This record gives sequence, C-alpha cells and structure tokens, in this order.
Amino acid sequence: MRPFITSLFIIPLVTALSLAANGQTYNIPVSDSTSAFGTLNSCSGCTINLSPGVVLKVNSNVSCTNCTFNGGTVIFSSGSVTLNGTNSFNNDTVLINETLSPNSMNFSGDSVAINSPLTYGSGNTTISKSAVAVNAATGFISVTMTNDTIHGNKSLSSNGTTITNTALTLSDSANFSGTSMTVSGSKITMNGASDAFSAGGTLTVTTTDINMSSNDSLTSSGAMSITGGSITSAGDISSGSSITLAGDTVTMTGGYLAGSSITAKANGTTGTIMTLRGSAHDSTGGALSMTSTTLTMDNSSYIKSSSTTFSSGSITMNNEAVLEPTNGLTFTAATVQMNDTTSITAGSLTIQTGSYVTIGGNESTSEANITIQNGLKVLDTSTLAINGHDNYFTSGNNNFTGGTTSYSIAANTISCGGTGENACKSDFVYGCATMNAGGALACTVLALADLELTGSPAGDNAVNLSWSDPQYALANHYLVERSSPGSDWTTLATVDANGYAAGSYYFTDASAPAGTDNYRITRVDQYGATSYSATFSITLASTTTAIRIFPNPASGHTFYLTVPNTGQLVLNIYTLTGQLVTRTALQGQTQYQVELPTQLQPNNTVIVQTILTDRTVSFTLLLR
Repeated sequence: MRPFITSLFIIPLVTALSLAANGQTYNIPVSDSTSAFGTLNSCSGCTINLSPGVVLKVNSNVSCTNCTFNGGTVIFSSGSVTLNGTNSFNNDTVLINETLSPNSMNFSGDSVAINSPLTYGSGNTTISKSAVAVNAATGFISVTMTNDTIHGNKSLSSNGTTITNTALTLSDSANFSGTSMTVSGSKITMNGASDAFSAGGTLTVTTTDINMSSNDSLTSSGAMSITGGSITSAGDISSGSSITLAGDTVTMTGGYLAGSSITAKANGTTGTIMTLRGSAHDSTGGALSMTSTTLTMDNSSYIKSSSTTFSSGSITMNNEAVLEPTNGLTFTAATVQMNDTTSITAGSLTIQTGSYVTIGGNESTSEANITIQNGLKVLDTSTLAINGHDNYFTSGNNNFTGGTTSYSIAANTISCGGTGENACKSDFVYGCATMNAGGALACTVLALADLELTGSPAGDNAVNLSWSDPQYALANHYLVERSSPGSDWTTLATVDANGYAAGSYYFTDASAPAGTDNYRITRVDQYGATSYSATFSITLASTTTAIRIFPNPASGHTFYLTVPNTGQLVLNIYTLTGQLVTRTALQGQTQYQVELPTQLQPNNTVIVQTILTDRTVSFTLLLR
C-alpha cells in the first residue's frame, strides 16, 4: 500500500508544477529534482516552499526570475540553469555545484557552499545572517554582508563591498578584492600562506579586528582608514595613498606598514597603541604623523619616512630598533625612551613643548644614539637627556639651538676622556649629560634642592604630605614620587608651581601600601632641570613585619637594615645611574649594621635593594 500512496502523491505534484503559471506558490513536502521542476521551463516571481529536510535539485533547463526559495536544501548541479533578476533564499541550505551566472542573489539565514564558479552579471547581492563557504572563484557586482560568517578558500571579488558585523576568514591563498570596500564591527582573519584583502579604491574599516599571518596582505590603492579596532599582523599593510589609524591597537610581528603618508591619532579620547616587533617596520615615502599614540619598537623594527612628527604620546625603543626620517623629526609634548642599541637618524631634530627624550637606559650595555645631519633644537622646557657614557648624541652641524641661543658641541668634553666610544670627539656629546635651553651640561646625579618635605598618616592607607620651597619662583612644576616596598620610584601626581600660595604645597596619597613608604618631591624648573627633596619615610600598619632601613637620611656611611626573619638575603647597593657599588649575602639576624664604601660622598643618594626568598624591596637612601 505505501508505494501506491507515494505514487498518487507525486503525480499530482508533477502535474501542478508542469501546469504552474508565473507568480505562483509551490509547496514541496518531499525531496524532488527538476526532472519534475524543469517542466516549468521558466518561472517568474514564484515562491517555492520546501519542508524541513526536503532536497530540491535544480539540475536541468530551468529559468528562474525573481524567485524565492524558503527552507530545505537547494542544490544547483549539472544542467543549464538561468537565474535572472534577484533570486532570494531564506533559511535554506544552498549548494552551488555547477557554474552559475546570476544577476544577483539574496541570502538570509542560509548555509551556502559555493563549490563551482559563481559569476554575477549585474545587480546588488545581499547576504544576511548566513554562513558562506567560498570554495570556487566568486565575483559579485556589488555585495552587502551583514551578520554573516564567510569562509573564503578561493578568490572573492566585488566592485562595491560593504561588510558589517561579519566574521570573514581567508585561507589557502584566497583573496577578497573590490574597488571600494567598507568594513565595520567585523573580524577579518587571514591564516593562509598568501591571503589578500585588497581594495582597488578606498578602504574604510571601523571597530574591526584584523588578524594576518606571515605573507598575508591588507592593501588599497586609495586612502585606507582604520578606526577603533585592532590589528595583529605578521604580513604587509599598504596603501597607494594615505593610511590613517585612529584609536587602534596595532601589533606587527613582521611585514611592513607602508603608504604615501601615515597618520596615527586618537579616536575621541582613545589614542592609538602601536607595537612593532621583529622585522616589522613602518615605511612611507611621505610624512609620518603620530598624535596621542603610544609606540613601542622592539627587535630590530624600524620606521623610515621623509619626515616625522610625534605629539602628545610616548615612544619606547628596545633592542636594535631604528627611527629614520630622511628630513625633519619633531617631538612635541612627547616622551621618548631609547634603550639598548637603538638609534635615531634624521636630517634635523626639534624637541619642544615640554618633551623629554632620553638616550639610553640604565643598563651597562646600552649604546643608544641620536645622529642628526643638520641641526638640533631643544626649546622651552624640553630636555634631551643622555644616560651613561656609551650613549651619545652627534650632529654634523657642530652646535644645537636652545631657544634663541646657539651652543657649540664642536669640541666639548662632557662625560668623556676615556678610551673607545667615550673618548672626547668633535660634534659628540656622551652621557651622562643633559641638553636643554641652558646648553649642554654634564648631569648631576640627584641634585638636592632645599625643599622641606614632611608627612603624617591620614587614616588607613593614606599619607598627608606637605612641602615648602624657598625657590618656588624658579619652579615650573613638582612631581610627587613614592617608592613602596618592592617597587621603584613612581610619580603619583604633578603639582603646578603656581597652584599654591607662598611656596607651600600639599598632597594626599590616598592609596599608600602598608609598610614603609618613601616619598620625595622632584622640582622641575623652567628649563627642564630637576632637583630633589630629601627622602621622607613613613611606616603604615601592616599584618606582617616590614623590611626597613634607618636612619634615612644616614649620617656618615652607616645605616641599619631590619628584616622579618633570620633567613638568607642578598643586599645590593646601587648608584642612581644603575652602577652596582657593593653586594653582600647576609643570614642569621633580623637587624644588620651596614657600612657603605667610603668613596660615596655626602649629599649623594644610593639605592638599597634587599632580595629575600619571598620578595625584593628597594629603598632610596640619602647620605648626609
């Protein structure tokens, strides 16, 4: 009985299809093929409803114009199929197993596999809330993707492309190309050997995460704008025009970033964070402008440009990083730290608006340098500081300008006189030195100011500080600094020198850690020179016994160290420039009398470091 009933069911279905007119609705409850559907020859404006699990094979001479397929699985296989107008698919599984040339197709809530070439004739295609696997070359005239998951294993192209809230993955040397492309709220992943996402015109990307493997590329012939997203790349990012980064987090571990000009800036209140590592570099034939940007350069990374301006941000250079603008380099309200064997080479260098540039870290192996071909200007309260005698500044111009005054460095003898790199050389300034509006000066380690600093507890984890400065008229601002157990000096606040009357100042540290906290005040004058108060120490209640030193300041060369137990510890004494003065292993007591080397002169400051099994604590000790 069952076969007979089935036959009765199919016969009316075939008859209905063969006699159908345009604009009709067809309900297909069981799997079928266009051996039946093909008797229509053509259908315009038809709606084909497939029951769940039903498979419709479109595999013979069929012409659909503006048809809609709902539910089930639609398979385009062998045979000649013509798709005119806009054919739509809703909540379907669509398998394209033969070459198709539709005008346009709309997919909504579908699962689509493009297994044979798909070439569009005309019209716009929309893909919404769908999963699409591109396993064969696909060419759209114009495509809009919204809330989709797209996996491209072959080439995908479109004259106009808009991608919104979509996860796009390119693999197996796939590429996605178009004339102009807009991407927002999406994620682009390229994990093949040589995938490419390229725009023949402009490329605009907002709030999108981009991940690229080695040899992958993100390119545009027109302007490229990336705003409020993140880029993690071992591949290349390039534009035949300008590149603008606004409020992005960019990490490059290889490849390059290149454009006719490159601008990095804030997006509203969010600045750009850029990290270049390994062989990664920024290369532009035009200008490079960075504003409100935090730039870190590691592991032989480099930046080359015709000119570079850096404003209201910070640069940290490590290992063998290189910054090399061919013409001018300008730092405005910027902080620059050059560590290790790093270098800056430029035609000219201007440091202005309170910028602070430091050549060399405190490590003994640091050999950082700045080489200027034409001239250096250090203006207003800005400073160029050179740490350690193996770090240096050199200029072919024999001088530098500090405001309206020109200072010669043709035959200076600052911080030199030894052999090798730190011998006195014409046009060189070796560290430790400072170059500012006052000239090129050998630096004075922790110059002491006649600041009177006092403090008192102000409740749990709080300390009230006050200080007076008889030379406040010379000051530009003060830095309130704290050294807590196990940490270096940290700046807590910047206090304007004109913010209080008669040279008396106040500050409350509302987050002081338990134990012994050391405070000092750094006075910064109008030329950027710094001087320090004596260190003030205060002990706040703690549940464990604190490590402490006393008295501080120390009279002569003797002080005492108290520790919580009789276990083994190492005591290191350093100068403020990082030179190890003495190292001692101690054990068996909870209090030790420590004698400092006699060559340490009064009115100097040293760092006392204690290394226990469970912690490392450092103190700043002033010698009277």
